[in-house]
Amino acid sequence: MSADQVSEKTLELTKVFGSYVFNHPDFLDKLPDRATLVLLDPNDRWFNEEAKTTAERNQRLTRQSGEEPGPLVYIMVKMVQETVIVPRLEIASPAT
Repeated sequence: MSADQVSEKTLELTKVFGSYVFNHPDFLDKLPDRATLVLLDPNDRWFNEEAKTTAERNQRLTRQSGEEPGPLVYIMVKMVQETVIVPRLEIASPAT
């Protein structure tokens, strides 16, 4: 998996997670302050290892800069087939 593919998958997981949080805002109350969210795909072990490694590396860099990072929070995001519904729009001309 290339860096572009990892980025693309991360964006897709972020989109799915964002949609979930939009519909379930109370989920955010469960997260610790200053948490770093690491989104994982239950069907992609390689991607998950890359995501965890990157998050851990970023925490080390944060510590090296003199700051204390927040906790890592791993979130499994199940990808589902997206159904796009396009409503039918019909505009009638005014009656004469």
